Amino acid sequence: MKLHHTLSILTALLIAPVVADTIILKNGEKFEGEVTSEDATSYTTKIQVSKSIKDERKFLKSEVARIVIEPLVSKDYKKLGQLIPTPDLLEEKKYNLLISKAQEFIAKHPGTPEARKTQTSLTILEHELAAISTGGMKLGGKIIDADKMKVNTYEIDAQIIKDQMIKLSRQGKTHLALRKWDELKEDYPHSEAHAQTIPTVTTILKSYSAKLKNELDTVDQRMEKLEKVVMSLDAQDRNRAESNIMSQKAAYEALSASEKKGKKTRWLTTDAFHPDALKSNLRNADSELTSLSRTDSSAKAFAGTSQRGAWTALENGELMEATKHLEKLKSMKLADKYTGPIMTMLSEKKLAAEMAAEKMAEEKRLAEIEAEKAAMAKEEAEKAAMAKEKADKKRKNRKK
Repeated sequence: MKLHHTLSILTALLIAPVVADTIILKNGEKFEGEVTSEDATSYTTKIQVSKSIKDERKFLKSEVARIVIEPLVSKDYKKLGQLIPTPDLLEEKKYNLLISKAQEFIAKHPGTPEARKTQTSLTILEHELAAISTGGMKLGGKIIDADKMKVNTYEIDAQIIKDQMIKLSRQGKTHLALRKWDELKEDYPHSEAHAQTIPTVTTILKSYSAKLKNELDTVDQRMEKLEKVVMSLDAQDRNRAESNIMSQKAAYEALSASEKKGKKTRWLTTDAFHPDALKSNLRNADSELTSLSRTDSSAKAFAGTSQRGAWTALENGELMEATKHLEKLKSMKLADKYTGPIMTMLSEKKLAAEMAAEKMAEEKRLAEIEAEKAAMAKEEAEKAAMAKEKADKKRKNRKK
C-alpha cells in the first residue's frame, strides 16, 4: 500500500507540469533537483550542483521525508531571468533577444501572474528598443533619443568613458581604470564628466597609492615565502612549479616590455613579484594626485553647453549666435567629429540664407521693373487720354 501511494505521487509528479523538485531528507538536508525515475527502494534524481552543473544521485526512500514539487511556470520564470532594468549601451540585437524570450514566456504561460509581470517588462523593453533602433541609446539608466544625442555627442562620449572607468575600478582593475581617466582627461577636458570625476579619481588614486606602497614594502617577503613553498615540494613538483614560475615571469616581462615600448599608457600592468611596474605606477599616482590638488573646475566653461547652444541657434536660424558657439568650441580644440557637423550645418544655413537673400533681391528688382513698367504704361495711357480729349474738343469746335 505504501509503495502504491509513493508510485501515485511520482506518477502525478511526472504527469503534472513539474520539472523541478526540492528533495527534503529526514535529517533536514535539502537538494534542488529533478526526480527522473524510481524503483521500490529509491529515487533517481538530477541534483543541481551549481547554476550550470547537474549531477545524478540516488536517494533511498527511507531517507526521504518529502518531495516539494515546483510548477513549470515558476521554473520557466526563473530561467527567464531578470529582463529589466537593462544595462547601459545595450545593443539592438540583445534587446530583440530579450523581447523574444519574454514573448515566448507569455505565450507559454498566458494569464499567470508571472506572465503579467513579464508583460510589464516587455512593454519597457519595446519602448527602449524603439529609441535605440532610431539612433538613441541608454546611458546612466536613462534613454537618450536621437535628437538629444545629436546635440550632446561630446558630453555623451565623455560620460561613457567615465562610466567605464568607474566600472573597471569597482572590478579592482585600477590600472585599466586610470587609463580611462587619462583618456577622459586628454580627449574630454572640457566635459562635465571630467569635472565630476575628479573627486572620484582622487579617491581611487589615494587608495591605489597606498596599495602600491604596501606591495612594494612586502615584495621581498612574498619572494621569500614563494621560495619556501617551492623548496618544500618534492623534486618533481618543484621542477614543475619552477617551470610555471619562469613561464609566468617571461610572459609578464614580455607584456611589460610591450607596454613600455609602445608608450601608449603610463599605467603599467603590475605584478606582485616585480617591483619596477609597482614603482612606476606609484610615481605616476602620486604625481597625478599633486596635479589634481591644483585643479580648479569651479569656473570652467563646458563644451557641452556651447555644443547645445550652437545646435539650438542653428534650429532657430540665429547664424551669428551659432558662429559664436562654434568659435568657442574651436578654441577648446574639440575633435572634428564634434565641430564638423555644426560647421556643415552652419555652411548650409548660410548658403541657404544667401540664396534666399539673392532670391529676395531678384524678386525685389523684378518687382521694381514691373512697377516702373506699370508707371510708364499709366503715363502713356494718361497722355493718350489727354490727346484724345484735345482731339475731341477740336472736332466739336469745327462743327460749330
